[in-house]
Amino acid sequence: MGFSFIHAADLHLDTPFSGLGRVDASMQQRMLDASLRALDRIVAKALEEEVAFVLFAGDLYDGLERGARAQLRLLKATEALSRAGIEVFIVHGNHDPVQEGWAAVQQWPTTVHFFPPRKVSARAVTRQGRVLATIHGISYGQRAETENLALRFPASPGPGFNIGLLHCQVGTNVGEYSPCSLQDLCARGLHYWALGHVHGHRVMHEQPWVVYPGNTQGRAFAPGEVGLKGAVLVRVEEEAVVQLEPFVTGDVLFEEVEARIDACPDLVALVRQLNEAAALKARRWPEGEWLFKADVRGCGPLADPLAGVQGHGLLLQALQEEAPPGLWWMGLSLDLRPAGGIEELRGGEDFKAALVESADAWRRGGEDLPEKLRRELQGCAFPMSQLEGCMEQAVYEVLRRVYAHAKEVE
Repeated sequence: MGFSFIHAADLHLDTPFSGLGRVDASMQQRMLDASLRALDRIVAKALEEEVAFVLFAGDLYDGLERGARAQLRLLKATEALSRAGIEVFIVHGNHDPVQEGWAAVQQWPTTVHFFPPRKVSARAVTRQGRVLATIHGISYGQRAETENLALRFPASPGPGFNIGLLHCQVGTNVGEYSPCSLQDLCARGLHYWALGHVHGHRVMHEQPWVVYPGNTQGRAFAPGEVGLKGAVLVRVEEEAVVQLEPFVTGDVLFEEVEARIDACPDLVALVRQLNEAAALKARRWPEGEWLFKADVRGCGPLADPLAGVQGHGLLLQALQEEAPPGLWWMGLSLDLRPAGGIEELRGGEDFKAALVESADAWRRGGEDLPEKLRRELQGCAFPMSQLEGCMEQAVYEVLRRVYAHAKEVE
């Protein structure tokens, strides 16, 4: 008997966002509701696909306070699933451990199953008197869980398709989030590991399947938070996964785009290049709102006007004014060099020229290097022929940081 289920994790319901002041009131509210709307999309997908059950692999809430709005929205979601005969299985992770925080909801639908801490327990899903699947799970009792909980799972699984539901960090021997190895998981004899904790979607192994679905809603411009966010729909036939289909749930998406100024004759061309690149990425999920950051690099005539304090703000303002609907520019970083390279900076009387002169004094064949530094370079067999290029990079990095600091204190 074939069936399907949804595997989701790291919902962080009612998660806070930064940068709300940079968008209008309607977008502020959409950002505040984004994690809850992601949950609504999971419910809609489950109902549309008529799945047998839904798995939540920890961190349903963003913190120990577990806001009432988040808990009530989860209750509403599970009630909708229950009315359709869809069971829900939940483990708690480091952000929502069982023994910490508070519970605004004391009574859940009978189709909702919370796995307790300290001991792995099992629940069977049956249809027409037959066991479709056995779900094994364990929750975090407290925020820090240094034990390898994977080793607590049974080596002899139950009937049907066997699933391990766990919030953990795969690929490490130590840590606060149930560290374990891929081998630990594969050795337990289960068909599918429904994991949580890592915010990027990863299929770490097949047969048995070891899967992180990623978080359902991004929260910042950070590794693991940018790009499309969602859950996975898993189809099973004869106790084997026949299809694993990621689907998008994120309502507000974070993304970064890069552009080079080398071939840009003016600011208009650069703004057009960035907005076109952002719009292309946004087409992947037209139902969401997109927040972007720009990473502008290269050398050319735009380097000097953009590198200054006012140039940074000028570009960001131009991007915001020309942004297509549903696309918001939240910030940018600049790594720019003048068209003439370092030669253009040399010989003047300003700060840039003084910085280059200092660098020149340090790299003239190494003779002008401080004795201690020269000994260190020789001791690590650093090729002096590469010193010039390194010093040039250092000059640009100092200039970049000076202008960035000036922007911060503006």
